Amino acid sequence: ERSLIAPLSGAHVVSLSAADLLIDRPAEELLRTYAPTVPLRSPVGEHGPLVDTSRARDLLGFEPLYSIHRPEPAGDELELGALHA
Repeated sequence: ERSLIAPLSGAHVVSLSAADLLIDRPAEELLRTYAPTVPLRSPVGEHGPLVDTSRARDLLGFEPLYSIHRPEPAGDELELGALHA
């Protein structure tokens, strides 16, 4: 929804991801085990996502609402509905 109403022109490539990993192993351990040649360009935190969503956050204000590790949504769920106003 945000991408449809954002005041942007042209094409923009963004990556979207959940806020964290479902698996109960540290993200950096997973990278070392399954992708040892992939460089880690920024800290990912214990369960941090392995997809950089900063462009979606900067351009569209994207923030994942839910986390497998947090029972309540982050922020106000009704906020998205307010975009229609």
